[in-house]
Amino acid sequence: IRIVLRGKERHLVQPSTGRDVTSSMVSFTNDFLERLGEVDGFILKSRSPSCGAYDVRIYPDKANAAPLDRGSGMFGERVLERLQGIPVEDEARLRNIKLGEHFLTRAFTLRGFRELAESGSVADLVDFHTRNKFLLMMYGQKELKYLGNVVANRSGLSMKDLVMDYRSHLRRALTKPPRCTSPVNVLMHSLGYFSDQMRPQEREFFLQSLQMYKDARIPLSVCLNLMRSYILRFGSDYLASQTFFQPFPEGILEVGITDSCDWREVS
Repeated sequence: IRIVLRGKERHLVQPSTGRDVTSSMVSFTNDFLERLGEVDGFILKSRSPSCGAYDVRIYPDKANAAPLDRGSGMFGERVLERLQGIPVEDEARLRNIKLGEHFLTRAFTLRGFRELAESGSVADLVDFHTRNKFLLMMYGQKELKYLGNVVANRSGLSMKDLVMDYRSHLRRALTKPPRCTSPVNVLMHSLGYFSDQMRPQEREFFLQSLQMYKDARIPLSVCLNLMRSYILRFGSDYLASQTFFQPFPEGILEVGITDSCDWREVS
C-alpha cells in the first residue's frame, strides 16, 4: 500500500489492485485511539504508509510516478495529533543515540509525573521537582524556573490546578533534546557540592574529562560515572536522588562513543 494524493486528499491505496483502503484505516484508527488510555510514549514504524511518523512517501495518483512529498502515515498522523506533548518516535530514528536517550528520558519522566498526578500530594509534587531539578536544568533554565514557581505555589492553588500547570510546562521543557554541552553545565554545578573536598589533581582530571567529552574523545557516560563515584565517596543524598544521573532504567539503551559532542545535534 502507499499514500496517494487525489486532489487535496490523501488516500491509502494498494497499487497492484487499485483497492482504496482509506476508510478501513480511518475506522481502525478512530477505534484504536478511542480505546487508548494514558500513555507516556509511542513508537511508530519508520516510513510505513500507515504507521510512519515523519518520512513517508506521498505519491501522485498515476502509475510508476516518483513521490511528490514526504509526511506522516495515515495512522501515524493521527497519533501525532492525539499525543501532543507526549514523546512519539519511529524505530529508525531511535537508533540515533541522542534521540533514543531523549525519547526514553521524556517517557520515563512523564510516567513518573503521571503516577504522581493520579494520587500524589503537594509534598509529592515538591519531591518530584526536587529529584528532577538537575534533569530540567539540562533541558533549559527558563522552564526550570517556571516550574520552581509552580511548586512554590505562592497563590495557594489546589493540587488539581498545580498538576495541570506543572504538566503543561514539564512537557514543554522536555520537547527539544538538550544540546551536547548542556550536561557539562549540570556536571559542573554538581562538582561544586564537594569541589573543596577533592585533591587539586582529582578535580583537574574531572575537568579534563569534561573537555575530552566536548572534543568527542570519550562518551558522556565516562563523565557521569566519574561523578557518580564522587557522590558515593563524599556522600550527597541530594545528588544521589537526582534523576539526571539515571533518567531511565539501565539496559534499555546501548551507550557508545557516539554519545559525544561529535554526534550531530538533533531535533
